[in-house]
Amino acid sequence: MAWLFSLLLQTLLALLLIALGILSAGDGAVNPTISTLLSFASPAEAQGEALGFAQGMAGLGRIIGPLAAGSLFAFGGPGAPFLIGAGLVLVAAIVALPALPIA
Repeated sequence: MAWLFSLLLQTLLALLLIALGILSAGDGAVNPTISTLLSFASPAEAQGEALGFAQGMAGLGRIIGPLAAGSLFAFGGPGAPFLIGAGLVLVAAIVALPALPIA
């Protein structure tokens, strides 16, 4: 989440590209992990359906996300999409915290 928030503060192109590179590397590590966790959490007969649904929702997000971010940019300025994105990540983390096992 910190990297997403840091995009809001970037004024130099080089720093923005570094932040985006780190964000992309993290995304590349998260996507296979999500597929693995969905595979483990789904019964054998429903794994294809679960993974297909997850990929479908990811594709839908890739369509809706740029449209929403463009609107936020137009109405709220250049930092608005990043600020809203950081807020959404924070909400997702708060929602997910109760599901974590206590070690």
